[in-house]
Amino acid sequence: MAVARLTKLREILQSRSLAAFVCPTDDAHLSEYVADCDMRRAFISGFTGSAGTAVVTLDTALLWTDGRYFAQAAAELDPECWTLMKDRLPATPSIDAWLADNLASGATVGVDPRTVADSTASAWSATLSKAGMSLLAVEDNPVDAVWDARPPAKVPRVQVQPLAVAGATVEDKLERVREALRKQKANALVVAALDEVAWLLNLRGVGAIAYNPVFPAYCLVTETGATLFTDMAAPDTAEAREGTAAAAAFATGGDKPPHATPLEHLAAAGVSVRPYEEVDEALAELGGTAAPSGTEQPAAAAAAGTAAGAPAAKVLLDPASCNMRLGQVAGPRAIRGKSPIPLLKATKTEPEISGFRTAHARDALAVCRAFSAVETAVAAHEAGSGPALDEWGVTQIFLRERSALRGFQDLSFGTIAGSGGNGAVIHYSPPEAGSAPVGRDRMLLVDSGGQYVDGTTDITRTVHMGAPTDWQRRCFTRVLQGHIGLATAVFPEGTAGALLDSFARRPLWTEGLNYAHGTGHGVGSFLNVHEGPHGISPRVGALGTGIVPSMTVTDEPGYYEGSDRGAEGFGIRIEDVLVVRSASTGSPEAPFCRFETFDVVPISPKLVDTSVMTAEERDWLNAYNARVRAELVPQLERSIEAVAAGGAPAGAAEGKGDHITEATERATLAWVMAETEAV
Repeated sequence: MAVARLTKLREILQSRSLAAFVCPTDDAHLSEYVADCDMRRAFISGFTGSAGTAVVTLDTALLWTDGRYFAQAAAELDPECWTLMKDRLPATPSIDAWLADNLASGATVGVDPRTVADSTASAWSATLSKAGMSLLAVEDNPVDAVWDARPPAKVPRVQVQPLAVAGATVEDKLERVREALRKQKANALVVAALDEVAWLLNLRGVGAIAYNPVFPAYCLVTETGATLFTDMAAPDTAEAREGTAAAAAFATGGDKPPHATPLEHLAAAGVSVRPYEEVDEALAELGGTAAPSGTEQPAAAAAAGTAAGAPAAKVLLDPASCNMRLGQVAGPRAIRGKSPIPLLKATKTEPEISGFRTAHARDALAVCRAFSAVETAVAAHEAGSGPALDEWGVTQIFLRERSALRGFQDLSFGTIAGSGGNGAVIHYSPPEAGSAPVGRDRMLLVDSGGQYVDGTTDITRTVHMGAPTDWQRRCFTRVLQGHIGLATAVFPEGTAGALLDSFARRPLWTEGLNYAHGTGHGVGSFLNVHEGPHGISPRVGALGTGIVPSMTVTDEPGYYEGSDRGAEGFGIRIEDVLVVRSASTGSPEAPFCRFETFDVVPISPKLVDTSVMTAEERDWLNAYNARVRAELVPQLERSIEAVAAGGAPAGAAEGKGDHITEATERATLAWVMAETEAV
């Protein structure tokens, strides 16, 4: 199948005089996770990870991806026709460098201008130009011509995010954006990233992109107004009314929303709405340019001509979040710089932080119920009284428990459940058919999360239901020490995430171990589970935005061992979501920060090797698990009584949680007690 698809694509490339075509993961909004209809790179390559770029020439096909996906890509790519390029390794050339070195002078490289960032296109164009080549914007994506069964785009339900959770009105946010624009000598902004549009307008979408509560849209912000470009059917439907009302009722305890539909909500904030397809025309009008015409445009070509009429606005366009097509429309006169929205969005309001706490408190019940159910299922199978459990079954148990909770909207990403060696595949996605079995003879890593009206969760726990080896306990403890090292860090406000990264890696380094991913990423408030602009990572990019109070960030060191050591491999990761708080250390002139942990799920004492831990580290673990016990045990005890009397389980939404019985709640309580024993 892979060979046939490449053959058809190459025929199209030859007919268009293209020497190569670059197919990134991205959609028109450069999203990390894309809708099914935009999964062109996955279709043409067979690699299903969330990050990667395919390059197809007339005789070669290559796939660039980062260390999170090396193992997965090696397993999914057809080695007969695809070559894996391990991105970010010293020996691996960049995409543009490879093209410049391997294509003939005069070659033309095609790219869909809506699927590559303006900044990336500029860099590629410059590299190719030096080699006597050119980058061509191909509006009619050739992969679509090969993809006969391409699914249609989904129309999402759009709902208003309640002010009680958002903590700031649309008007307040627009004014803060305009204030930032004035500082950058601009008077208009192109907003292209879907989570930025959703945050700015206090809207959320359900159904367009799995796990991400966003919807296809652009927004143009000027000194006096704002315009949303989206499908008109999306924001004003009966479902939108119901979704908005349900979200408001959840956030306020039953109050009706001030506006029944998203359109009423936008009108009240002075935001107009136009069709999605009109953004190019509107941007050209705003910037005083004429939009490029035709289906193919050289990447270096700016928008042609100048529009007549009012003086052109000084439009700020973030070249990292706006695609190449928008860059062409905006032309060279646009101010290319960082959008102010990512930093504003990353710095949470107090209502958002409060929402994170309540969402994580409910989510903890689901996670503990799920792990208890997994352990019960494994024991039942061993006793001959139940079917075998596999990794896919684990994902369904976690989905069942989360979907029963109040405020649940969706998962925040596809649940990762890696048994044994599959745990070493960092972003493993267990198949519905043929998943590995789960049992007492191997470790189980589960990375999962939920989208709730009041917050987004992302948690990883690693467990062993049997007898872990000494080496597994040593590795787990080194990961735990790194987790503790970051969670307890006190640091100057504004410290770069790259400087904090080593807090989590140092204990692993003492064993000669490491992990091929960042230590932490920002988390949205009922938005994308991966959020910038900050992060905790060794990459140079993590030096750009300092860590400041009210940011959320994950703490997730890990260790992944393949089967090359002569035994079955395993994966270990411990992840919590933290919020940055001001520390009492320091002074007003030189403030310091600390972290507060939202999650309240046990960290397994069975996997701990106390012989390599300090007294302070043991105290931290015991205090954390004691906090978990103090928060969860009373809830579970009350839940047992309620369920026994015919009432609802703790945390459950109305009419949900019928599968939760007195017996399962008692089993969950027993699991929590065992997993919070002091070390």
